[in-house]
Amino acid sequence: MHAFLWSGAAERYVDLNPSGCYVSEAYGILGSQQVGIGAGSFTGDHGHALLWTGTAESVVDLHPNGFVRTLAYGTSGSQQVGYGWLASTGISHALLWYGTADSCVDLHPNGFLWSEAHGVSGGQQVGWGRSDIDKNWHALLWYGTAASCVDLNPSGLTGGSVAYGTDGTHQVGSAGGHAVIWSGTAENYIDLHPSSGFSGTGATAIAGGWQVGAGKGPATDYDYHALVWSGTPESVVDLHSYLPDGYDYSWAWGVSANGSVVGEAEVQGVTAVLWVPLIYVEIDIKPGSYPNSINLGNEGVIPVAILSSSEFDATTVDPATVELAGAGVELRGKSNKAMAHKEDVNKDGLIDLVVQITTQNLDPGAFQDGFATLTGRTYAGLFIEGADEITIVPK
Repeated sequence: MHAFLWSGAAERYVDLNPSGCYVSEAYGILGSQQVGIGAGSFTGDHGHALLWTGTAESVVDLHPNGFVRTLAYGTSGSQQVGYGWLASTGISHALLWYGTADSCVDLHPNGFLWSEAHGVSGGQQVGWGRSDIDKNWHALLWYGTAASCVDLNPSGLTGGSVAYGTDGTHQVGSAGGHAVIWSGTAENYIDLHPSSGFSGTGATAIAGGWQVGAGKGPATDYDYHALVWSGTPESVVDLHSYLPDGYDYSWAWGVSANGSVVGEAEVQGVTAVLWVPLIYVEIDIKPGSYPNSINLGNEGVIPVAILSSSEFDATTVDPATVELAGAGVELRGKSNKAMAHKEDVNKDGLIDLVVQITTQNLDPGAFQDGFATLTGRTYAGLFIEGADEITIVPK
């Protein structure tokens, strides 16, 4: 097993497995950093927490003295978190690093038998510990030291709690079998569990107002579905429904500020999955003309404007990814550069993107009820879709 770093597609990946490692796994990413675990000759065949910056050769061994095995789960760019088994006792301690093994801080708080840290952001670290008093798991929040620990376990709760992620202000996890968002204290939390459809839920990551995790089906259904929320139980979206038929399990493990979600799904084995939000945009085929008449026999191009709005900047669209009814953007000469330009087409003060679609490549079967649909992606990898009326004229 090798740790991998993907860039939005299955074929665009980097093998992060360091020389001398027979196994490695990556668990967290932010910016240019990735964290996880590896084992091999250079780790003495023990699992060591590892930090990468995009290549196998960049690996930093975070394993501190005094621990028999360590693992890194999350990074904020300047801090990394995870846990390790203390060599003297075999007990798991939550750990915090600042980029090197020597910088390691033991976060294990008094009053707990075990502890682990899983998320980090904005100077906050989150995880859980097993209470020395009630023997239950308690969600925990730290601010860089063991002494700063805040117990997030709600009063009177049965079933325990865990925290997986933080955005520096809010923390997410589960309490009593329900996905929750905390705001720094045990009493200040929101229960994200939907009113129907799931017997249990948990949240694993938070960013940009999004929370992701998974839910278990009714009591007779043990399949898990990846879920995304935006702050309330009513906002839940079942991401599993967007997978092709045949998948019987999915879980969301991470989310970016723009709403892109990474996770895993199972169909004849576990597969890494990326869910990307679909942005509906306004387009104008043949700007300035109506009706939008198209002669499929022409060998020229058709101008199509992707319009900006107060919530969407059309100039962020990559012209090379744009298609209208199956036809792509015409390429300029031998440069292979897509023919597109920026212009305020509708005179609303916002700059739009105008692309030139190759007419002869249009698919007649793609026209639906007098409309043509445009698809594409932004440079950040978000999918867009828009449609406009068309009239097909005889060749």
